[in-house]
Amino acid sequence: MPLDTTLRLLAKARGLTTADIATAIPRAGVATVSAWLRGEKLPGKEQLDALARTFGVPAGALLAGLAGTLAPS
Repeated sequence: MPLDTTLRLLAKARGLTTADIATAIPRAGVATVSAWLRGEKLPGKEQLDALARTFGVPAGALLAGLAGTLAPS
């Protein structure tokens, strides 16, 4: 599952808005978080760790789907 889909599902499940998520993430405004949720940008490592803490999941769980898209055929 792509990262943007995972983030949208977790946000919905936790009842978090884009603004709620942006408040919890260092150096990420609402526009940046919105771009992550649309799949237009990817968060950096520090931001990914903060996302994982915000959603209460391991950072690896957020990247699991992304890793599958990068595996060589």
